[in-house]
Amino acid sequence: NGVLMQDLQLIFARWDNSQRKQNAIAGMKMKFKKGEWVVRVPMGYDIVRRNGQRLIVVNETGELLRKAFEWKAKGIRNQEILQKLSNLGLTIYKQKLTKILANPFYCGMMAHGLLEGKVVEGKHEKLISKELFLKVNQERFKSALFGMKQTKENELLPLRKFITCDVCGQLFTGYVIKACDKWYYKCRTKGCKCNQSVSTLHEAFKNFLSGFMIDEKYSDLIRYQLEHIIEEGTKEERELSKLLKTRITQVQNKIDKLDERYFITGDLPEAKYKQLSTQLQEEKAAVEAELEALTVEDISNISELVNTAVSISANLAPTWVSSTFEQKLQLQKLVFPKGIVFDRQNQSFRTIEVNPAISVIAEISTSCKQKKKGQQRFSSPLSLSAEREGFEPPEPRGSTVFKTAAIDHSAISPGSKLKHFHEKQPLF
Repeated sequence: NGVLMQDLQLIFARWDNSQRKQNAIAGMKMKFKKGEWVVRVPMGYDIVRRNGQRLIVVNETGELLRKAFEWKAKGIRNQEILQKLSNLGLTIYKQKLTKILANPFYCGMMAHGLLEGKVVEGKHEKLISKELFLKVNQERFKSALFGMKQTKENELLPLRKFITCDVCGQLFTGYVIKACDKWYYKCRTKGCKCNQSVSTLHEAFKNFLSGFMIDEKYSDLIRYQLEHIIEEGTKEERELSKLLKTRITQVQNKIDKLDERYFITGDLPEAKYKQLSTQLQEEKAAVEAELEALTVEDISNISELVNTAVSISANLAPTWVSSTFEQKLQLQKLVFPKGIVFDRQNQSFRTIEVNPAISVIAEISTSCKQKKKGQQRFSSPLSLSAEREGFEPPEPRGSTVFKTAAIDHSAISPGSKLKHFHEKQPLF
């Protein structure tokens, strides 16, 4: 009898637990459908209570994760992002970063197993915009190889997936002859036979970079001229940036006063508070978006920027040779954002796009030399690249064929030069 009664008690206890679980899940589903997150929040968020309300807000870690999304949208590799976060005091492992970048919670959307595959708009604070989240994941999937075994980067092949074959248009990969332990580059098209030894191609690329190096005796003149171009080209944007920052401060002060009236003094009705708060937040977001679109923020210290640019331009080839694998990738992408093309017949390189800053600095350096030959114009229409070994003659104006490194700056104003700088990518 005792055993029977004990079994009956266990059965009723299990039934009671099942009832509680069923009710709890039903309540959680209802909350999720209303956009309320009721389980543990992802990294970068805290749960706070204000006036009896449960709110999910971004914390200091979230601010760092926002930078990770922005870096990824610019095409920066995960390993470099992890290093940048570590330098800022946030250490996470690479699998965690991948999950964070793929989680729609950070752009204000909610996805959970209880939603049965649906995605709903959340009531929590957004870390990033939906546009940025989509851009990040498009960047992630762009380089993904679904259904194929992915291989790790080989530190002996920094030019892998950076050089394109001029015949078949495929990126270079690499292989090793195990018998002699010698590495080669080759394009991915079977039968193209565009094979080059690693030592030969690296030496050619080093010489190619040397063509963009400046003469250090002209460093002071180049710094002066470049600072002048940047200051003139960004003057209007710097003035607009100050006005926008002032406007953001004014709107934020209004938001703070509104919060004080509602949360502290309590003399503002809830409906009126929500209406005014929404209007001010939208106004602030619009001004911040306009400020973010300005590129002048990237050059707050012009002298420091110019010194860095000139220093890099004076030591391009030696820096690449002595750099680590990651640093080589960064330098390659900095100078040639879209990679380069290998001309098999001439055993030389062609450029698709060159960092405008590198090109302008090289042009100033070349202009200094040309003055000794009677060339009196600073903005010379002469092609810089046509004189360098390994470059093809410049294409006719308007041509869509691969461009050479030089840009005809004679028809470009200083302001448009700087706009061209920053529309492409951060300079240095």
